[in-house]
Amino acid sequence: MRYDIPMYIYEHGRLPHGGDPSIRNPIWGTSYAFLPILSYIISALFMKIMSIFSTDPQHLLWAARLVSACFTTGAVFFVFRAGKKLFDGYSKWFFVCLVAVLPEALFMGVYVNNDAMAICCGAAIIYYWIIGMERNWDIPSCVLLGLWLGLCAMSYLNAYGFLLCSIFVFTLSCLTDSKKQIDWKYWLKRGLVVAAFGLLICGWWFVRNYMIYDGDWLGLATSNDFADRYAQEQFRPSTALSSGRAQGYTILSMLTGHWMFDVLRSFVGVFGQFQYWVDSWIIVLYYILFTAGLIGCLMQAGKMFRIRKDGEIQKKAVFNWGMLIAALTPVILNFYHSYWVDYQPQGRYMLPGLVPMMYFTVCGITYLAERFIPKMKYRNILSAILCSALVLITIKEFFRIY
Repeated sequence: MRYDIPMYIYEHGRLPHGGDPSIRNPIWGTSYAFLPILSYIISALFMKIMSIFSTDPQHLLWAARLVSACFTTGAVFFVFRAGKKLFDGYSKWFFVCLVAVLPEALFMGVYVNNDAMAICCGAAIIYYWIIGMERNWDIPSCVLLGLWLGLCAMSYLNAYGFLLCSIFVFTLSCLTDSKKQIDWKYWLKRGLVVAAFGLLICGWWFVRNYMIYDGDWLGLATSNDFADRYAQEQFRPSTALSSGRAQGYTILSMLTGHWMFDVLRSFVGVFGQFQYWVDSWIIVLYYILFTAGLIGCLMQAGKMFRIRKDGEIQKKAVFNWGMLIAALTPVILNFYHSYWVDYQPQGRYMLPGLVPMMYFTVCGITYLAERFIPKMKYRNILSAILCSALVLITIKEFFRIY
């Protein structure tokens, strides 16, 4: 269904209507063309370039997939840049490895989807939060944040939490200067710069939706309307027969049962169409790291999330709250969709929150390491061992499965 979109653009040279019969799926009655399709537009461009040399279907598919590979590379680049500012010693490399070689995240980087773009946009936005706060939101940092927010709006709905988090982080870190005075004029000017450049990137898409879908600027209502008309009965939004609620699950049973179990496992790694799982011991290893990180964060939660200290707003705490909201938003949206719309226990729907999740993992483990391993030398050795292990594990699993 995803590859249908760049193929349509490649063949017709124009953007499709989401309800076009040639791309409308007979099972779901709708298409991905109702959702933001910037990554698919770029895929079609890559396919056009490839067609100069070869029109072999496999080569065109590889060209389309290359977009996800580029966005995955971009995500690693921004995580590395952010890690240098957030962590000392080898912890920054641990942060990079947790994001870069998580098997499921790498899998998103090898086929046609919006997930890789969402991860990259999230990483870039986080980096420009840091830069903006360092420079007291000078014009260049506002421009770059706005551009990446616009790209985020054109990526994946599950990544939209970053738009809300950015308002929060920008506002609290911008309103108070060194004199502890609220400068609303400065905040408004800089906010308009961010908004203007964001709309420059994504505004045309929502205007287009408004015009061709009779005022439906997100396209979701029109997508649901087509699904109600053309989908198989169990997948029609009006009946919601495929939702977890319709299948008899309660909120508690989903959070404590197979849905949560499969989501947590597949967040680490499952390939194909839920066919090829990474080894169970690898999933256990990752969740040992995640649990250690959570414990370490809880032990210092007061320090990490105290916004005011001695009457001043703590920018690091503002940043941490933004990261927390960005980490939780895709988790909540994933659960909401499975319970109310379509029961799909897939961890990849939480990947837009990958970078903030791994940030807290590293924060927690670094805190525990500093508490129980006094010498920096040995902490660096531990980080080096963990980084090496994660890289080798991922290489092993891709060779084993593919």
